[in-house]
Amino acid sequence: MNSGRDTAVVHTPVLGGHLYRSRRVAHVYRQSAGREGTARLEASGEFGMETVGCLHQALADARTESPADLTAVAFADSLFIHTLVTAHKPLPSHMVQLFDLTGATHLFHFDT
Repeated sequence: MNSGRDTAVVHTPVLGGHLYRSRRVAHVYRQSAGREGTARLEASGEFGMETVGCLHQALADARTESPADLTAVAFADSLFIHTLVTAHKPLPSHMVQLFDLTGATHLFHFDT
């Protein structure tokens, strides 16, 4: 059964971190945040059913609650929200409206 996550995630170690890509339209950069096991994530592009796999993989590899910079996300669907909800990552304040619409605001810490 297909979970809706892209199986074509390309993971590339890059200087200072890791780059995860799905279908050339969604990217997540994971960088060590200094403390052992912590990371900072930067997502960009369009995240839908076919591309959210790179976010899922980056969050799984981070293994701890990590701040996520989503300012460069151009599109996000409900699977994107589901992926973040299940990972419980801090979110930037500009995403509050999206989570208000879904009734999930209380599940997150939003950067101010």
